[in-house]
Amino acid sequence: MKFISILILLILVSCYAEPGRADLERVRQQFLVLRFYAPFSNDLKGKNDKELFELSCKMNRVRCSKVLALLQREDVNFYTTVTGIGK
Repeated sequence: MKFISILILLILVSCYAEPGRADLERVRQQFLVLRFYAPFSNDLKGKNDKELFELSCKMNRVRCSKVLALLQREDVNFYTTVTGIGK
């Protein structure tokens, strides 16, 4: 019983973790890979940058809105590329 309660506590704590720079870098790298392979993949073909970034967030199991907010503070140019805002 003690083991189950500790396991549940760990799951709950990990669900509310804020993304950090390491998460941002993982998502960014995954996005760049997806963007490179998009023209060659039937699943990715036709997706815009924002959709690819959201897929990258999903693959890395992070909240995309929080990663985008972090990206906006860290790298405005990359944020503009991903979101299309300011073009």
